[in-house]
Amino acid sequence: MLVKEGEYVEVGTSMVKLTTLNQVWIDAQVYSNEIEKISGSNSFQVFSETYPDEIYTGRLVFSNPSVENGRKVQLLRLKVDNSKNKLIPGMMVYVSPKQNSKPVLAVPKSAVLLEKMKTVWVLAHNNTFEQRMVETGAENKFWIEITSGLKLGDIVVTEGAYLISSEFILKSGAGQRHDH
Repeated sequence: MLVKEGEYVEVGTSMVKLTTLNQVWIDAQVYSNEIEKISGSNSFQVFSETYPDEIYTGRLVFSNPSVENGRKVQLLRLKVDNSKNKLIPGMMVYVSPKQNSKPVLAVPKSAVLLEKMKTVWVLAHNNTFEQRMVETGAENKFWIEITSGLKLGDIVVTEGAYLISSEFILKSGAGQRHDH
């Protein structure tokens, strides 16, 4: 604002200055026990549920050196190129540090069943599925890394895995379950 409340203005006086949203700041909250994982990272990936196919790159411009009083979070500020103007003030986004990483095998979180063991259903032959025990690694809100139990090219059931599992239990009986 160029003018304060209650101030008299004359005709033609600029009152506000509008700007574009070509670049936005994102204030991110990081738990204090996770700050070591991102230290040294100046580049972040930013994504929202509103536009799941859009991944933005944010650059760290400010890291609050102290933890907020009464909370266990540290504040970061990122500067993001928003040339398509899809990110708007007040929008909820997710932030993840960019790291020099190797490619990993990952599946949607909906594909992994968390029962006595972690399992996924894989297409074995035409319209038949087999259950496989898997070991998992890193995960985020949408994906989970598979460290063993699957190989590249396996076709994994990503929706309805719980229904297949339930049908298997009904047909074979709960005591008939075995590891694959």
